[in-house]
Amino acid sequence: MAMLNPSALSGQAGKHNADLTSQIFLDSPSFDEVIQSIADAIARESPSGFRLLFRWAADDVENFHSQLSQLPQRDAISRFEYDYRSGILSLTMGESKGHALWALYLCLVILQKIRTIALTTSDEAVREAANKIITIGTAAIKVKGKLWNQPDVSFASLGDTTEATVVFEVAWSQSQQDVEDKAENYINGSNGKIQAVVILDALYPDLEEAVVSLLVAAHDDGFRWEQRRQVIHSDHLEQPDGVVGLYLSDFCGPSGLPAAYCRPPAGVSRFVFHSSFYLFLPAILTRSISTGIPSWPSLTEYWGRFSVRPGMPSILRNIS
Repeated sequence: MAMLNPSALSGQAGKHNADLTSQIFLDSPSFDEVIQSIADAIARESPSGFRLLFRWAADDVENFHSQLSQLPQRDAISRFEYDYRSGILSLTMGESKGHALWALYLCLVILQKIRTIALTTSDEAVREAANKIITIGTAAIKVKGKLWNQPDVSFASLGDTTEATVVFEVAWSQSQQDVEDKAENYINGSNGKIQAVVILDALYPDLEEAVVSLLVAAHDDGFRWEQRRQVIHSDHLEQPDGVVGLYLSDFCGPSGLPAAYCRPPAGVSRFVFHSSFYLFLPAILTRSISTGIPSWPSLTEYWGRFSVRPGMPSILRNIS
């Protein structure tokens, strides 16, 4: 079994987000060699997060996952993902606390906005749609032969299937290009289920600025970038004004909603679902620059602004 050059498996990292999570690359390993590599990696690496990547046959991924789930090493793996385009299986062990808290912050922001819409609208259809939107966290998004990923945060509308419709990715230890490729695969590989992917890139470790991207489904050509690497915070520039243009229909579909809550064609402006990113994120970044990660007290203070409702995962109900 040979170690592979990282560039053979991963996109070229840019100025930021390079080599922040340890990555081990294996060349065509056996199942037993993968399990041994997991044990070796756990023994020698820091708990802040690292990945094991290797080529694996697409028709054997389900079997690999089944075998792995029966072993004690499974408890050490926080994410199991497979890229059907490249044939690369990725096992993430551990996770950066900063990355996890940023993802949690984003989840809270969206849940608050949805709750506000449900409480303030006079339109019964809008209220009903908003009340059905839940977070499904990092639950695996799987489409046979196309997609097997665990996003940082995802949302769905309660229904017969309750499949992810909006995905958030925090680019903490990935290059911008890698996470953008992942976003495109969410749209193309989900058979029309995922309608929007938001990428927040903290440009760690400098944390001098942050950029946001928004990719949405476009029925004519697959997807389109509504926003791409747009600066939302900078130590060197005046704080920009703007919004991340999500619509309620991205989360639950347009059926029964007034046009104002539905995503318009490219170039047409309507009521924007989410306008608080630009007010909220600079505070997170400021704390991150001074402390390394967002602080729990500030998270608790923020969470106290709205109440728990059905469908929230236990981690969000138990913040104190």
